[in-house]
Amino acid sequence: ALPICFHHRLGPVQASQLEGVVAEAENAVRGVLKLCSASSLKDSAVPAETQEQWILWPLAPALQQLALRLRLDGRLLESVAAWRRAERAASFVVPLSNIHLRIQAELLLTETRRSAKETLLSECLQASTAAFGGGLSVWQLLFGFRMPKTTKELAAQVAMNVDCRPCHISYSWKEENAGCASLVAWSAAFRSSEDVRLDASPAALLLAAQGAADTQVPCPFEIDVESVRTKFSRRRRCLTVQVSKR
Repeated sequence: ALPICFHHRLGPVQASQLEGVVAEAENAVRGVLKLCSASSLKDSAVPAETQEQWILWPLAPALQQLALRLRLDGRLLESVAAWRRAERAASFVVPLSNIHLRIQAELLLTETRRSAKETLLSECLQASTAAFGGGLSVWQLLFGFRMPKTTKELAAQVAMNVDCRPCHISYSWKEENAGCASLVAWSAAFRSSEDVRLDASPAALLLAAQGAADTQVPCPFEIDVESVRTKFSRRRRCLTVQVSKR
């Protein structure tokens, strides 16, 4: 379980105090986002929501503390909203990581205080299977043991219908200078550089990974296959491919 926010002199921090701190921090972050959107981020190849979630990511720990405090106070709707905001940021920055799945499990646990949520339960099972494999049995071992009996029973039914479609590979091109460009590709299926397969031809790049749908990416110009260079970020599950004009 997550520890309650605790001040070394004043003791446990109340929900109202946490709400004020989070709101003040978020206003500051959104102010920075607004300034950046008007300048450097405006021309970025990275989608706007991805930029926003990365900038809001440092607030995730505070949002988790607030969500837990609200849950303990019985303010379940507000707790769910805070968990969802933290989960959204985690899904962009550290998708299918221990942090992401733990936040997702806390969200489900909070929702089950009100009623069983089949859609959310299905999402949790999908994420657990994609991250660790093993289906229902692994989810029960890692997260299900904390859930109410009714949720465990519903999980057994939902698991039979969990959609196991392959993950989507998203990408965007960014032209760096005359004759050079970079492809940025990201997917929940990109766990390590060994997982990603890249095939290059002068006209297109083919991206593939276990658990993801093969994706053909047209090149912005005819490329020199021998000049292709790659860099992988495990934390972001992101592959950067640098190419040069033929």
